[in-house]
Amino acid sequence: VLLPSLNLSTSRTKRGEFSELLNLLLEDRLQTANNLVHIAHLLSDAVSADEFCSRHPGLLVAEKVPVLNLTCRQKADLDVFLHIALQDATNIYNPFARVESLRFSHGKLGMEDVTKLLALLQATPRLQAMEVASCRIAREGWKVLEEGIADRELASVRVKGDGKSRGENVALAMGALASGETETLALDFLGLSSPDLVRMSKIVAAHPKLRALELHTNKIGNKGGAALGKALQRNKSLEVLVLDNNKIDCRGIHGLAMGLARNRSLKKLTLRGNPVGREGMNVLAKVCKQHASLQTLDVEESKIK
Repeated sequence: VLLPSLNLSTSRTKRGEFSELLNLLLEDRLQTANNLVHIAHLLSDAVSADEFCSRHPGLLVAEKVPVLNLTCRQKADLDVFLHIALQDATNIYNPFARVESLRFSHGKLGMEDVTKLLALLQATPRLQAMEVASCRIAREGWKVLEEGIADRELASVRVKGDGKSRGENVALAMGALASGETETLALDFLGLSSPDLVRMSKIVAAHPKLRALELHTNKIGNKGGAALGKALQRNKSLEVLVLDNNKIDCRGIHGLAMGLARNRSLKKLTLRGNPVGREGMNVLAKVCKQHASLQTLDVEESKIK
């Protein structure tokens, strides 16, 4: 049987069904196009890493199950993944040697867990994308992750908060930007403030490869918008800028427009849900007519009266 891809998830299948699918893979009776296997939250109950690996020893053979995407939804997943990855980190048949993306969501991580996550990053040399969603991590934990991410040249970093964050997650973003290799950076629902954006904008201005910056539902305000405007004057790579629901009114639009007037790379700008006002809309309309590359301007649900 040839499938385009396979998502193994015990949260959606019974334990027996999961084991049967896994055995078919190991026996080469079930194949996927491009050898794509997505393993997501493997554990439906809290079993130890040793117990899980003893049940499915074939996971340690990369030629049988080349894992390309990992999704952790609980600490037990992280323990299992790390246990497998570190079985023999120098072994070319390590099943995680070809992992390209890692997603961790809905977890409360202490410093010990953060250390494990960094170890998993080190055991995945081909990792290109990382996403952290709705995780509760102490400020010092984010700082450690910042240093770990800065050492990796990830093409995509996405961090999504739970709406209760107070900007502590910005450390991870700073680490991603510091590498100089990140092409997509998404920071949503993190409570980022104007000072956070002033810091970030200085790096964005000189970043050589950043193509998409998504800042959905934060608190960057007018000063943050103006800081991004200054960054746009110097940046030559950014193509997508998402600033939805960030409390930017016509004053912030003026600062953003000044940057747009001198920018030649941006193709899409979204300002949904911001109180830009009629004056702000007029400013945007004027700069859009003169912009060389801007193709999309989205101001849906913005207050323009």
